[in-house]
Amino acid sequence: RRRETQHSRRSSRMAAPLSAADAADWEYLGEGGVHIILRHRDAGANAVLRLRKARQRPEAPPADLYARRVIASLLGAQYLSPTCPVLVGPDFLTAVARSIEGVRAPHRSPDRLDAGN
Repeated sequence: RRRETQHSRRSSRMAAPLSAADAADWEYLGEGGVHIILRHRDAGANAVLRLRKARQRPEAPPADLYARRVIASLLGAQYLSPTCPVLVGPDFLTAVARSIEGVRAPHRSPDRLDAGN
């Protein structure tokens, strides 16, 4: 089963569904109560992935509002670009979860990524 997430991109190579092999291309940027934010290692601030946590708290804001309020505060408004949904598989989410374990704050660690299973 594939999940949809928001991904800000400028490169067409990001359009393919993400798999476990792609997880190494993404690094942890930060997180809130509902989402974990990653950025692409090569594209930097030009490619940001917003992944939903399994244990959701408040309803997530629409992608455009989220970009203006959250992403702009993390990266700067000059880095905002249009968002688009990206398909990711549970294997990608599992691989990302493993790769970011050591960099997440201890109080955030119990909040797992929603792998759809």
